[in-house]
Amino acid sequence: VVYDGSGSNVSPQGVYIVSDGTLYFADNSNSVVFKLINATGNAKLVAGEFATSGPPPAQFNFPYGVYADSGTFYVSDAVNDVVIKFFSNSTNGTNGTVVAGSLGNGAIIGAPAGIYVVSSSGNLYVADNNNDRVLRWLPGADPSTGGVVIASNTLANVYDVIVTANEQTLFVTDTTNSVKKFTVGADNATIFAGNGTAGSGPHQLYIPIGLALDSTEQYLYVVDSGNNRVQRFYIPSC
Repeated sequence: VVYDGSGSNVSPQGVYIVSDGTLYFADNSNSVVFKLINATGNAKLVAGEFATSGPPPAQFNFPYGVYADSGTFYVSDAVNDVVIKFFSNSTNGTNGTVVAGSLGNGAIIGAPAGIYVVSSSGNLYVADNNNDRVLRWLPGADPSTGGVVIASNTLANVYDVIVTANEQTLFVTDTTNSVKKFTVGADNATIFAGNGTAGSGPHQLYIPIGLALDSTEQYLYVVDSGNNRVQRFYIPSC
């Protein structure tokens, strides 16, 4: 156990670990993001205002997905329909920058969930849960209008997305009890893991919600939440 919030009404959601061991996680019950340095067990509040829900850029209303690197971190806000970027030295109530989405009826994304940034390019990929698709923002693109649909074919209520370093392949989880593989730019979904039917067999999934690639991109890890397990799948090539 690297952090125990059982006595403080903390509800961890998205988790991301930077290469130096720093761990970030969203606490959706209290509308904040915490950082643990080298898994010391001491959590530091780095974004949001504890137990206070509100609008961006300084507050959250159900933070969900988290991505981080050595200098910045990104958080998806599933109720405010935005993704916000912060510097790693931010703290309680610090203003971030909205880099994807917008507030109000004209929001381009609905209930953004998992997010991923390709470090070499800075391109941001967002699982657009309510609109059944994945969008990409290039660095500096307009948050409200700059998102480009990268994947939508056969998707339903997208949970998470992860992209290979060369940005040729992306993997997506949704409510179809499978992981789908896309070639970026082609929107050609193929079933990579699971068979679309909920089950507990070794080749089945039940509500898969989270994804991670190992550093060699040979294995994909899937949070198989309905079966209370994590499964690992070999990737032949990307």
